[in-house]
Amino acid sequence: MAYWNEMYTKRKQKEMLKKVIKKDNSPYPSYDMVPRTTTTSWQERARERRKERNFWIVGGVIIAIVVACGIFGILWVAQL
Repeated sequence: MAYWNEMYTKRKQKEMLKKVIKKDNSPYPSYDMVPRTTTTSWQERARERRKERNFWIVGGVIIAIVVACGIFGILWVAQL
């Protein structure tokens, strides 16, 4: 079985392992360098929820205006 630090000496392996355990970081530096775009913070999720809520509010207002105009249009035509 290949280990992530097998190319180093035993002493260096122990040091690296202790450092990783202490810092609670990934032992794979290449993975740490990759930007994590899939994970979002709670602020970003809250911002998305706010945008979606505003979108639904604006959409509801527009639909209400169209429905009201339609009803008034039908009533206006019925009076002629």
